[in-house]
Amino acid sequence: MPRKVHTTIIKAGKKTKKCLQTAAWQTCKCILWTVCAPCICCAVLFLPRGRHHRQDRGDVYEAAKPQMPAPRRRALSIPSSKFQDDQCLLEQPQSAFMTKLPLEIRRMIYEHALGRRLIHASVVEGQLLVQGCNSPRACRGARFDYPAQKRLEVALPLLRTCRLIYSEAIDYLYTSNTFVLTNSLFQYATVDHLSYFMLPQRIAQIRNVHISWELETNPFYPLIGLPGTPIDSKYRSWNGSWLAVTKFTGLRRLHITLIAPSCVGYSDPWLEIGPELLVSIPRIEAERFVITLPSDAWSTDVRMNSPHLPFLDDVVEGCAYTHLSSSRQAQPWIRASHVQLANLIPPFINVTCSSPLAAWHSNVLRSWSPQSSRSSSASMQVQEVGTRVAPPLFTMRSFLATSALIGLASSAAVPSIAPRTGGHHGHEHKKFNVQVGVRPYYLVDNMDEGPLKEKLESCSEQDFKTSDFVFAHRGAPLQFPEHTLQSYKAAHRQGAGVIECDVAFTKDKQLVCRHAQCDLHTTTNILNTTLASKYTTPFTPYSNGTAATAKCCTSDITLSEFESLCGKMDSFNPNATTVRQYMDGTPYFRTDLYAQGCPKLMTVDSYIPLVDSWNLKFTPELKTPEVPMPFNNYTQAQYAQDLVDKFRQYNIDPSRVWLQSFLPDDIFYWIDNAPDFGVQAVYLDERVDTPSGYANATASIPSLAARGVKIMAPAMFALTKLDEAGKIVPSEYAIACQKAGLEMVAWSFERSGWLQIEGGGYYYQYVANATSKDGDMYEVLDVLARDVGIKGMFSDWPATVTYYANCFGL
Repeated sequence: MPRKVHTTIIKAGKKTKKCLQTAAWQTCKCILWTVCAPCICCAVLFLPRGRHHRQDRGDVYEAAKPQMPAPRRRALSIPSSKFQDDQCLLEQPQSAFMTKLPLEIRRMIYEHALGRRLIHASVVEGQLLVQGCNSPRACRGARFDYPAQKRLEVALPLLRTCRLIYSEAIDYLYTSNTFVLTNSLFQYATVDHLSYFMLPQRIAQIRNVHISWELETNPFYPLIGLPGTPIDSKYRSWNGSWLAVTKFTGLRRLHITLIAPSCVGYSDPWLEIGPELLVSIPRIEAERFVITLPSDAWSTDVRMNSPHLPFLDDVVEGCAYTHLSSSRQAQPWIRASHVQLANLIPPFINVTCSSPLAAWHSNVLRSWSPQSSRSSSASMQVQEVGTRVAPPLFTMRSFLATSALIGLASSAAVPSIAPRTGGHHGHEHKKFNVQVGVRPYYLVDNMDEGPLKEKLESCSEQDFKTSDFVFAHRGAPLQFPEHTLQSYKAAHRQGAGVIECDVAFTKDKQLVCRHAQCDLHTTTNILNTTLASKYTTPFTPYSNGTAATAKCCTSDITLSEFESLCGKMDSFNPNATTVRQYMDGTPYFRTDLYAQGCPKLMTVDSYIPLVDSWNLKFTPELKTPEVPMPFNNYTQAQYAQDLVDKFRQYNIDPSRVWLQSFLPDDIFYWIDNAPDFGVQAVYLDERVDTPSGYANATASIPSLAARGVKIMAPAMFALTKLDEAGKIVPSEYAIACQKAGLEMVAWSFERSGWLQIEGGGYYYQYVANATSKDGDMYEVLDVLARDVGIKGMFSDWPATVTYYANCFGL
């Protein structure tokens, strides 16, 4: 009996405790509501109304800026439990898709699966929303309401299959689709903020864009909707949006539709502002540039960048069109060649219809739509667009009040994510994190004890920054295939401030990045493709002591064929009896670790926008042709001029460009014909390779300075020597440059392999007795930087020089 009483008392105690806890919690909630009720009432009554209401009143409002998305979760090669028994762990390159299908066929698959579509994109509430097009054959970029993100009818899961497929296919998502952008009443102009959602290199890959701008809505309505607006504020959004358009450096087709009140019977505003707006349009680099204006009643006395614009009128399907261009171009709407001329304005076409145009009209000139110039066999599911209306009680004020209450109750500080500021680093973060890896530390540990080693050791834990002292020689070819996108990215990450592109030309006279005109057989997979019939010298296997040979030149193939190739480590096997063996000969001090997949080759048209997006500097070398010049009427002078014109085409400041050449005639051509670039042209001096040539080169320094040469760049061995005590000191060549007031650049660091083998070979030949281990290369670099006073050092592994440059403040 006492035991039962005891159990009953315990149960009663637990129930009492639970009741007390419940009462305490209810009391706390009552107190919380009592305290917060006044705050809620104030929020509901006094908080400013939403921007929709302010827009209806005509007030100016600032829309919420897009926010940087959180790092996306990687989910490649997802295992499936359902098919677990049939799955295997073969290496990706061993799969049947990779081994049995040629690269050309795979690329056709990628284009059909990921491209040939119209993608509508809009920024809503700081989020990028996309959907397919309901009328792909007659799309003109009309505004849509975006209640939710729509799933595109593209094979995006294909990109998640494996990393190798991702690297091969991702470009087609940007190069093969037409992006349709717009601004609407409650949305930020998508084109202004696309960089918040895409990396610069992806924006540069976009080829086709169709934009619809309603001038009476945000952000353009100050142009015609707010009398008395200051001039600077009036045109700020217009000029800013056009500046954003110029960031699409890879455009091939651009169509912009302007919609203004003149479309519905009010022509006066457009008559007043139309000419001013058109005159302010910047240079657009696109083969096809079309503007659809809201009215044909506008002045034809328009000048852009000085040249007068002739007008030609015609009628197409009941609509009048007027095209404007330089008088030198007969058919500017077919193809623009103004990039080769000095001050020509970009051609564009004014398409106007007699019937009113508005955002909801579809009577457009279909023959000029961006999609009409290319057929599309891909079927796209039509997606219905509905309008989701919020319940009457769910207003912006109630949402803000609820948010405030939740914030007070939770007392949790939520960090804000700052939007990208348009920085110039590769991943658009506010701070770019330079990484030097372990190699510099290994080299410092390998040095002899002394002041230099102590100084370098003292810098081991500092933050590293990009340095203009560091010239990326072909990217980072010590471990990455040279002149590939991956190699350039590695150089950028390692802190290179200047990135090199060795420039050669193709059969159709297009400029590409290759160290030599005829090195495709050692730096690409061309021997393993269907281009065998175009080789200069076909592959010949090793036989009876005769080394295997092959020779493939950029001038053997066209630009499109060049872009179909993949990069590989620069190497070959002279004892090879098969093509596969010939392509496998990577030197002992390099690696194929980062050569898997299909490293992307670079052209000058992809190199310049990429480096510019990082805000780095350029050092293109005009490679000496290995074919007789002129090549199909292509002269050496035109070759040199084309390189200059490319940088002018992309509006690159000449102070950011160091042109290079081994041919003095190229240097003199730039000095005489492009002095803004020639003033810092780099003369690569290979005369120093022989003793007699070294003496002649040293003696010629004063005359070169008198001719206008400002920068000399011999191989690094020519700038140093050993004195009688065996100490590394500046050479006679270096002293001659110092006396003549010439700057110097040296090449190439990290290209020699182990220094214990013959002291490092070619690049250390004048100091070989003092370089017996890898750590000694920092001793040589220190003399070059502090005693010789070089302007920069080319390196096959930029991180090594970045470490030194940051330690000494270079």
